[in-house]
Amino acid sequence: MKEDLKFQTLIHLHFGKDGKHKHNAILRAYRDFNRTLVLKKESKIERETKKIEIANFLEVELSKLLTKRFKNQTAFDSFHKVLSFQIRYKWKLLSFGQIQKWINMTLKYWLIIGEDRIHGIEKNYEYFHIPIDRIIKERIFKDHKHKFPWSKITDYSVYFKYQEEFRKLNPSEIPIIFESEIYIKIKQ
Repeated sequence: MKEDLKFQTLIHLHFGKDGKHKHNAILRAYRDFNRTLVLKKESKIERETKKIEIANFLEVELSKLLTKRFKNQTAFDSFHKVLSFQIRYKWKLLSFGQIQKWINMTLKYWLIIGEDRIHGIEKNYEYFHIPIDRIIKERIFKDHKHKFPWSKITDYSVYFKYQEEFRKLNPSEIPIIFESEIYIKIKQ
């Protein structure tokens, strides 16, 4: 099977064949963290409504990255922080650990889907944050002082320290690319 056909098949299987790659990637990123959500008093219908509301909001906000060029890492970090707090305000049940996973995996998926399908995705990718999850925490941040699960990060500054530490590991590399290379090596 040709490489291009393999890639096309993977895109269709993971992000749909309806051409709504951006939205489908957002929903796929939601699935990456939703097992960590506790229902509490929220019904399944309420949760589904919130998921769709935030997914639509994320698509609008993250699409700004496709047309606007950030001047530097600080500008992108500020965008990410504001977006995270907006999501937290809209769905108070989510921790910053869950929010970062949703945002960061969405951007990683968009980057994987590629410039041909999501025009402008490579405009700011050198500033993207890495997704923090159990595997990355255990392998990269094993000596980190915060021993609680990534999904329980409730303080944005704690989350952001992971980003700063990761950037220091190999400053000449683009973080999201470097993280992907590490993740693949870990999973082999």
